Amino acid sequence: MSFLYLQTQGFWFKVRFMKRSKVTPLSPDIRQLIEKASIPQELEALGNTLSADQIQDALLIIANDKAQEWKLQPVLVGIKHTAFSQLLLKLEPSLRQIFIKMSASEPLQHHLSVFCHELLQFSEEADKQILLVQGEIRSLQPEELQAKDLQAIERAIAHFKKDYADELVKIENALSIAWNSDRSELIDRLGTFNEQFQRVSRDVIGLPCTETGSATGLYELLERRLAQVFDDKQSPGGLDTLRDDEPGIEALAKLSIWYIKDYWAVGLLPKIKAPGKLELSSLQLEAMNNLRHEARENLSKLGLGTVGDFKRLGIFSKSMLADYISKHSQKLR
Repeated sequence: MSFLYLQTQGFWFKVRFMKRSKVTPLSPDIRQLIEKASIPQELEALGNTLSADQIQDALLIIANDKAQEWKLQPVLVGIKHTAFSQLLLKLEPSLRQIFIKMSASEPLQHHLSVFCHELLQFSEEADKQILLVQGEIRSLQPEELQAKDLQAIERAIAHFKKDYADELVKIENALSIAWNSDRSELIDRLGTFNEQFQRVSRDVIGLPCTETGSATGLYELLERRLAQVFDDKQSPGGLDTLRDDEPGIEALAKLSIWYIKDYWAVGLLPKIKAPGKLELSSLQLEAMNNLRHEARENLSKLGLGTVGDFKRLGIFSKSMLADYISKHSQKLR
């Protein structure tokens, strides 16, 4: 059995022990392993076990010592692509400069090539998921919607937005490295992905409505679908369509809240303790008008003075209104 085999096996044992110990970045163990490594196989073994943060730390330690610079390439050979991908997301400027200088090295170019495969896979899967969410939005029945359902869709869209933002950071870092290589096809592929991902993030996923701009992409699709609650059911935009500046009491009819007992059921008449007295047959016209006036005042106290307020606060069903009132009931005391 050769000395090289025994030496390598001993190093592997130390690396496995370090991995079980969950060593953190900047640990003395990493520094010691780097310093003692004397053959590429040891450094490959080290690279294979480290997290993205640990790899960044290890590479910076190596790069700051001229005598150990040769160790950069074996570490890059050993690291898993998942760790390299995470590294692209949190790449420090100093390490980016090191990678730029190493851009012609085979391990780095290989990781960039695999990253392009990752981007293609991400794009194909994301397209499917986005189509599913688009379908869910188009099939929504807003009148039956619960707050948790709307929140789930909004979380899904926000998740898409963050994922694409993260991938664009990775692409930017990958491009900065590839620009200094001799691989023009890598530059072209990464550039194409950069344009594609920016377009999807901007136009397909879009942005929510703000004080300075309208909603776009999935946010606009969701906003339009939900707003149909306040539209004319027979003829969109017709006579029965409510404007945003109309009184909030008008929105109640669109949520199938017609009667005084309905007002009480969603929480707009908290002073009433005996709902049995709210039946139409038990109420005089004057009493009905007084209760309707009280409900209208309570809507204003809740910040629901207009139809536009209902949209702004995400209230598109009777269930969502009752949930909102319950959470803000202190305003009616």
